[in-house]
Amino acid sequence: MKIAKMLLVVALTALILTACGDKDKKSSTTLKTLTDSLSYCMGVQTANFLETDIDSFNLEVFQKGIKDAKIKKPSLTDEQIGMVMRRFMEAQKAKMGVKNLAEAKKNS
Repeated sequence: MKIAKMLLVVALTALILTACGDKDKKSSTTLKTLTDSLSYCMGVQTANFLETDIDSFNLEVFQKGIKDAKIKKPSLTDEQIGMVMRRFMEAQKAKMGVKNLAEAKKNS
């Protein structure tokens, strides 16, 4: 579980640091405090990350996971969460391997 938490923290931190400063886009959301702004930035960047890196994404289940974690009543154990995260990472690595092999053949 520590690996999954660390990956999530690293991913969210990178997302926040790299793209939260886009001032060209207007928003109708009122951000009154730094906490509001940070919360909004984390939401936008997480959604952008998930949209580009995950083939299909269930927003309702994602929101439930956040709510359940906040009240300390997750539906999965830490072990189950770690297993799911490892399976996802392995699938992503395999997908990238196939993509890289195709690119290598194309460039040969």
